Amino acid sequence: MANKNITEMITFNILGYEGRFGNQMFQYATLVGITEKIGCKYGINYQNAVLANPDAQESSKYLELLEAFDLSAEDISGQTVPTNKYQPRWFHFDASAFDIRPNTDISGYFQTEKYFKHCRDKVLSEFQFKPAIKAVAKKQIAQLKEERELVSIHVRRGDYVSLPGFKVCDLNYYNQAMSLF
Repeated sequence: MANKNITEMITFNILGYEGRFGNQMFQYATLVGITEKIGCKYGINYQNAVLANPDAQESSKYLELLEAFDLSAEDISGQTVPTNKYQPRWFHFDASAFDIRPNTDISGYFQTEKYFKHCRDKVLSEFQFKPAIKAVAKKQIAQLKEERELVSIHVRRGDYVSLPGFKVCDLNYYNQAMSLF
């Protein structure tokens, strides 16, 4: 359902084109957090779930969130994007995000919960996996639990190795962590 007056909302028109699933979760949660704080509607371009970003280095950049979650943002597909723009000045928390007003389109990475911790429950309710995904996951987890104790480890290197301002853990860190299990 498209909003007839997009100027009364904050949008994230390019959601899906800056980062993959985890980044998109932070971006969407921040959109919710900002609008909850300032009291207005929010919208995203649902067509980004179908259309890959032609300018992306990676041709697979698209809005993945809609495959996993039923989001409550209004669909702004095909509408004129707000004239005001906001992007955080750095990677850490930028409180000026809460000073923006409706008729603003945001972009950026927003990699901290400080943008949405004040509305944590709402964000968690947005990120409830669709029933079909839950069913498959529960079945797979149950099968794996029968065979062994489950432990997970996530290693993020890729782009972080060459990005300034990010630190990557060395092999000793991971070996020490795995020795605890």
